[in-house]
Amino acid sequence: MNGSHVSQLHTDANNDGDNYGIAVGDFSGGKLFIADDTGQEKMNVVRKMQACPNLNLGQIVKGRHYNIKNSFERFSGQHKYVSNPISCYL
Repeated sequence: MNGSHVSQLHTDANNDGDNYGIAVGDFSGGKLFIADDTGQEKMNVVRKMQACPNLNLGQIVKGRHYNIKNSFERFSGQHKYVSNPISCYL
């Protein structure tokens, strides 16, 4: 469980099971991007990933965005993924 955390594109190297992502609260943004070679959306690699040495800085990764606000999304932590920035309403 993470709070107010925005990650970089990564994999969960030691995670063999499913992940479940959900975002709750009063905010906008925060969609989950999951890499998928058939996806129509793109994400820029902004840091080297130890688990994916074949990815280079500036490389484009195809995938899909999922709206996880108040809704669970199941995915494999072995796939590259990232949480997008949020805008909070206070």
